[in-house]
Amino acid sequence: MHPARRNSGIESQQTLVLEEAFSSFTRASHSLEQTYRSLEDRIARLTAELAAANDQQAQQAAENARLCERLTLLLEALPGGVLVIDAGGTVVQANGVAATLIGEVVVGLPWDVVATRAFAHQDGVDVVLRDGWRLTQSERDLPDRSGRIVLLTDDTDARAIRELLDRHRRLSAMGEMAAKLAHQIRTPLSAALLYASQLAAPVISATERQRFAERAVARLKDLDRTVQEMLTFARGGPQPAEHVRVGSVLAEVLQVLEPDLAAGGMVLQVVCDADAAELTGSRTALAGALANLVTNARQAMNGQGVVLLEAQPAGDGWVDIRVSDSGPGISPQHRERLFEPFFTTRQGGTGLGLAIVKSVVDAHHGTIAAVDSPLGGACFSIRLPLSVRGTTGKPSGRVDA
Repeated sequence: MHPARRNSGIESQQTLVLEEAFSSFTRASHSLEQTYRSLEDRIARLTAELAAANDQQAQQAAENARLCERLTLLLEALPGGVLVIDAGGTVVQANGVAATLIGEVVVGLPWDVVATRAFAHQDGVDVVLRDGWRLTQSERDLPDRSGRIVLLTDDTDARAIRELLDRHRRLSAMGEMAAKLAHQIRTPLSAALLYASQLAAPVISATERQRFAERAVARLKDLDRTVQEMLTFARGGPQPAEHVRVGSVLAEVLQVLEPDLAAGGMVLQVVCDADAAELTGSRTALAGALANLVTNARQAMNGQGVVLLEAQPAGDGWVDIRVSDSGPGISPQHRERLFEPFFTTRQGGTGLGLAIVKSVVDAHHGTIAAVDSPLGGACFSIRLPLSVRGTTGKPSGRVDA
């Protein structure tokens, strides 16, 4: 082949290769340009979305800050002390009222240590500070179980007002009491004066003198009992608090009733399955209330029959004490009025005995109800809360008196 023609073919072939490469480059450039523009559009959209998200987050953060500030203000404005305790028992937050009540900065300290330092006495929800102020303590677990919240409410003034109102109510009832008990006092007083006048008779045998003296003393004792019931009902309110064993209360009941038991006729059975359980209150007031129930049972049975006094743990920090008898029982229409002051179905009764019993039970934060007796007569069931350190005790058996 001629050299010139051969060179021309090569050049033509090279030209085609170059044109094809240029065309490929153009297509690639166009594709890259489209991809770049698509990326620019996507970056612009993402940038706009990010800006919107940042604005929304900033607004949420500002709203959270305002909410946190408002909650803090509300926490500080609460009339009670609020403490937040973590799962480990450490105080992590407290408002100003809590610090004022407790008297120290408590954040960062274990709550047990804080309570030991600040509380002079605690019985359930009732708390007495070392400076004498009385508080009510309530707790609630946080929703996520990460701790709990303790609320301390100053109950000093409210408690004093309640006690004052209760006292005024009782003093107001004294007028009604005096009117309804006038004949109760006049009758034994007249009898005592009559028997006393017989003692001054010029001619009287020693036997008659002794009989008149005994009757006069018996009527004077009736007067003394009536006056004591009036004073007990008028005084009312809580008794001085102490930790007392249930067994010691029942033992004092037996001591109080010893003269009646010595007279015979009535059988008193005592069953105590909560001997070592502890109550917070007045042993004398509780024993007097139970002795009153036993005496009522003896009178209802005319001195003949069986009375069962039993104490049993009720679980969940309570103890049940029941006084049952084998007497005629209580009619259904009378049960609702049993604990009303001055209501009585017994001739010569003052109607204050059961009212005083209920007052004592209420002062010890318990309940009392009249229920059916397993012995066929009446039964008064009392439920009292155990003290914080109280135990259920061990069965101590049966004692017949």
